[in-house]
Amino acid sequence: MKLGKLTALWLCWELWDWLAKNPDEIKSDWPQWKQNRGKYKKATHYCFACEYRIKIKKWKHECPDNSCIIPCFRGLSEDGDGYSCYDEKSSFQKWNEGIDNKRNARIIADSAYKEYVKLGGKKRK
Repeated sequence: MKLGKLTALWLCWELWDWLAKNPDEIKSDWPQWKQNRGKYKKATHYCFACEYRIKIKKWKHECPDNSCIIPCFRGLSEDGDGYSCYDEKSSFQKWNEGIDNKRNARIIADSAYKEYVKLGGKKRK
């Protein structure tokens, strides 16, 4: 699969939407991973945004500040917290620590979807 920015954002939305609806699950449990009999091979950190920036942009480790394709991690989103996903105050780290998983997964999903639409992706139900 060729992973462009729009595709990465859409898949981020699918993953995080599922996590918001299944707050007791973790990213590796997503049914769409090949390991779970789905169609997608494991992405870097089980994250299509990470896969995009590492494979496409050739960044080796943590992304530079304000570089994630998901706006809530760049400080550019009204509904996000603006922290890098590596920051302990970010929606991702709160989710990762089991703090209000449904809410924090929804923040990430909604931010990815809004960026997808903003960049020309088709609105979906």
